[in-house]
Amino acid sequence: MHMTCDSKKTAGDGNNDEFNRHVSVEVERRLNQELNRRQRLGAAAALEEALDEAKYGEDGNIEDGNGNDVDSRTEDGNSNNKQRDETGSNKEDKESRRRFPSTVSKFATGIALVGKNDFLELFDYGIPKPPSKRIDESDPGKDHVLLLYGHTKALPNVNADRVVYHSDGEGGGEDSSTTQPPQMSAADATINCNGLNVIFTETHDSELHQCTAIVGNYESYHIQRWLRMNPVTYSKLDPSYPLTPVGRGLQTNGQDKFAAPEDKFTLQNQAMLKTYFDRLQDTLKKLEPMAKSCAGNDNTVIVMVCNTGQSDLLINFICSARARGFGDVVNSKVLVFATDEGVLQIAQGLGLNVFYDEEIFKDMPEHEAQIYGDRTFTQMMYAKVVTVQLINRMGYDVLFQDVDLVWYQNPLTYFHDKSNPNYSFDILFQDDGARTTRYAPYSANTGE
Repeated sequence: MHMTCDSKKTAGDGNNDEFNRHVSVEVERRLNQELNRRQRLGAAAALEEALDEAKYGEDGNIEDGNGNDVDSRTEDGNSNNKQRDETGSNKEDKESRRRFPSTVSKFATGIALVGKNDFLELFDYGIPKPPSKRIDESDPGKDHVLLLYGHTKALPNVNADRVVYHSDGEGGGEDSSTTQPPQMSAADATINCNGLNVIFTETHDSELHQCTAIVGNYESYHIQRWLRMNPVTYSKLDPSYPLTPVGRGLQTNGQDKFAAPEDKFTLQNQAMLKTYFDRLQDTLKKLEPMAKSCAGNDNTVIVMVCNTGQSDLLINFICSARARGFGDVVNSKVLVFATDEGVLQIAQGLGLNVFYDEEIFKDMPEHEAQIYGDRTFTQMMYAKVVTVQLINRMGYDVLFQDVDLVWYQNPLTYFHDKSNPNYSFDILFQDDGARTTRYAPYSANTGE
């Protein structure tokens, strides 16, 4: 039934009472319908707006059951413009309290804070928990994740109104508890996010004066870096220069942690790789029986790489493991890749499974590295990479470890435990502890 309002009717008129009852029932029905719809979408921030729209329509006027505007009258016959004015004022006030204006709604419509450890536990991508490995440590200004919502349908089901709006303070000032973005759990904050882009960036560099730009574009999943530096020399950060595009490894002091190797080292590396790939099939055929024996029933091989210069560390590991009752494990599961004949004989004397390819490793140094990163060190790093690749290529799981350690427990028990929260990961590294650009993003130590 279509309802209209005659301006001649008064509050005491029975028909006017019937109209008021109809409007009240219709408002309640439409309000509940809209609230249920928006709650299902997770858009709890729009609840107050739903109330306004259900009562007054999008244009601020009361509507009848068919969505037609109704010009209601008060007892004295005047139009209820005051109520409409107040509604419009409320909407303007709420718009002024938006954390982000509607002009940037495609980038951000709301904001929330999530505890960093909570976030990294839920979205564990292998990044160490800054500032350290200990979960109970704190670092003011870095203990939270700043979460921006790019769509109203991504808003959380709880605290959504505070995600979009800040509340006016009481008592003549701003109340920080109402103006600050809400803090919530990672699960609650992302419950309606169908996509999540995570950026790890330094927030404490006082020299950098960092800005972050979000560009509406097709997804490239790449972060561009720009620094104020001389675009020719890249000596160090200099505010007198314009922002210049730089590589990921360039630091503010001008050091490039990912500089290309010198020509002579490039040629040496190419020669080693050529030998490796030329002999790959023969090497796999020769290695397969020993790798299969070590893999056993759990399909896992413990790989170690050693030269004569590090052989005393290998001997120490084996003696320690056997003294602690792990003799059967090292005898059956450890496969030592010897990079020279001297350590080949030592490993054989220890009763270990040992493999040596005189062609692949013919240019490997026999002495230990003198300093971290010298040529001997990098050559041995190369040997570690190719040995893991060989075993993985055969389809076996690999536990790689350096020779300069000892076992307190059998590590395979941990990795094979299906109740282990890390069991589903494809690769696990030890945290190296370094947080410099060179080790970003995983700070992984490949040897321990």
